[in-house]
Amino acid sequence: MTPPAADRQLRSAPAGGAVAGTCALLGVHGGAGVSTLLRAGLTAAGAADAQRQWPPAGPVLLVARTSTSGLERARDAARQHAAGGTGPQVRLLGLVLVADAPGRLPARLAALADLVCGAFDRTWQLPWLQEWRLAGAAEPLPVHPEVDRLITHLRSLTGSRTITEGDPR
Repeated sequence: MTPPAADRQLRSAPAGGAVAGTCALLGVHGGAGVSTLLRAGLTAAGAADAQRQWPPAGPVLLVARTSTSGLERARDAARQHAAGGTGPQVRLLGLVLVADAPGRLPARLAALADLVCGAFDRTWQLPWLQEWRLAGAAEPLPVHPEVDRLITHLRSLTGSRTITEGDPR
């Protein structure tokens, strides 16, 4: 597989630049939703922010919005990984698509999302959640069943049983 152009590739972390958690959440573009997912409970499954760069090793879960540019960046990251541009120690677990607007995707975006999702063994699609948009930085985010499902899958994929203090999940 041909890797994407150099300006479309995600950087790799320097050697020894490991992610603190069991699984690295890698936002493939700014505003992908990594910090929101961590606030919504993915830390309970041992997830940590990869700071928009491939870690040197370990499981990685890509995160993108369902906009055209977000989906294209997810496609580019999948191509980069498939072409060996992330190193042999990186294990790509899948892609989380975070809705960029309420409602169904327009047909053109739905077709692109289907195409991009075909590059991954696993995908999760999270709906638009107005409550997340309205929550202040210090406010907890409401629990959502799709996030709980993602946490369960992530724990089974990584063997993580991590639970943060005060989180009953």
